[in-house]
Amino acid sequence: MDRIEQLETEYRQLREDYESLRARIAGLENDSVDGNGLGSDEERIYVASSKKNRFHRTSCEFAPCIMNSPNLIEFGSHREAREAGYKPCGQCKP
Repeated sequence: MDRIEQLETEYRQLREDYESLRARIAGLENDSVDGNGLGSDEERIYVASSKKNRFHRTSCEFAPCIMNSPNLIEFGSHREAREAGYKPCGQCKP
């Protein structure tokens, strides 16, 4: 019985973290680009999976699958993702 309760607690925490992340991403997507030093092709967040070597813009059609994954990795810039050894997906190249 203790293991079930532990798993339920972990599940609730993961759901809270997931909802918090989605809200944060939505807020960043809605912010204006003025004054943040980002170029027109630069995003504030790029996402990747620790299981793959490609990264995506949050607007990419593949991003929702990654954002729902426990293997989610976030990068603050295109350069940061490249320096970590990731490559942009075919649709996310600047």
